[in-house]
Amino acid sequence: MLQEYPATKCTRRCHVTGQPLEPGQSYVSALVASGDHLMRLDIAADQWTGPPAETVGWWTCRMPAAGAAKLRPAPDEVLLDVLTDLLLRPAQADLAYLLALLLVRRRALVDDQSSFSDVTPSGQNVPWQLIHPGDGRVWLVPVAPPSSAAHWAQLQESLTRLLFTDQ
Repeated sequence: MLQEYPATKCTRRCHVTGQPLEPGQSYVSALVASGDHLMRLDIAADQWTGPPAETVGWWTCRMPAAGAAKLRPAPDEVLLDVLTDLLLRPAQADLAYLLALLLVRRRALVDDQSSFSDVTPSGQNVPWQLIHPGDGRVWLVPVAPPSSAAHWAQLQESLTRLLFTDQ
């Protein structure tokens, strides 16, 4: 089951120094549990000494350049078409899996938990069954998580090129 955590937008200031994060500057964002809620901390990369106590997760970012075009995600229907196309190409199973995760997070598809089982008795991976909540269409997505951090970065770049536009 996927767990979704609400997160605020970047504060645009280093939590450690209080200084503004400059365009092009690298920083690390961390989600830290504080009681019943999560707090986002943005820390300049040169101030990062590791995740604070009670950290749920962290990721690296770069402040956009001044005047940079903002990327907007493609509409859900376009993303569903891309997923359908990726599923027709077995070599793209890992990219299809990441896109499916994104679509579940955006609630464009829902997990049919009644059909999910990691492995069949014969040892084969069972596809992840996802359903469109509006019209009931079904997608069977091979479970193919990235095998390494480098692979993850490559897939993330591929997804960004496929799914976002500056127009």
